[in-house]
Amino acid sequence: MKLIWLNAIVCACFYAEACKPGQQRFGGSCYQLLNESMTWDQGDAACSEMGAVLAVPDSLEEHQFIWEMFTGIVTVGNLWIGCNDREEEGKWMKSSEGGECNFFDWAPAEPSGGYSHINCMHLWRYENGLMDDDVCSVPRSVICESPAPLAMPTMSCLQRYTDTRSSSHCLTGHVMEEFSAKGVITCGSACRDEPRCRSFNLRRGGPGELICQLNNITRNEADVKNIRLDNGCKYFNF
Repeated sequence: MKLIWLNAIVCACFYAEACKPGQQRFGGSCYQLLNESMTWDQGDAACSEMGAVLAVPDSLEEHQFIWEMFTGIVTVGNLWIGCNDREEEGKWMKSSEGGECNFFDWAPAEPSGGYSHINCMHLWRYENGLMDDDVCSVPRSVICESPAPLAMPTMSCLQRYTDTRSSSHCLTGHVMEEFSAKGVITCGSACRDEPRCRSFNLRRGGPGELICQLNNITRNEADVKNIRLDNGCKYFNF
């Protein structure tokens, strides 16, 4: 039996913290890779001129995001991040008087320490993005981090597909993240805020519970085997 797909349009107001073109968003910050390599101090100054700071990961998730953003664009070299221990050996401080660095994921046997000229931190490609300390004067790539603009309401329309046999379906095999959500607005806002999200499923969980699943592709990009008819799940894309 051939399935006939119907397309339903749902419009709603979402709150999105939009970053500028060329930037990527993670959490409450926007990140921008600068076009040329520079020393740590040059990078610190360049970011400051933009109203930003050298990016500093404060969690494993942010660390992975920054490294994946960098390696997705630049295929060689390492990346400066905004920590240094110039004032006190082993006490890593953020650039622009931002306080102490509080997350560390050092490469094996690092930091080398004990040398007054090795004072700046970078993410080391040889160790798949783990942290290393090095001479601040070496030219490297730089990512700047700035607060995301205040959330503004925007009207967006979602597409929901159904077929003649089932009221709804889900996209499987491409879920990046899932969590409890109050409804389609909450789930849709999470998708809008995640740069890699292309569509989402809203699935019934336990009694009174809804599960939001963020997908990295849309239904039109998926293999037919990944489209599962399911009355307990609804699929949406913008």
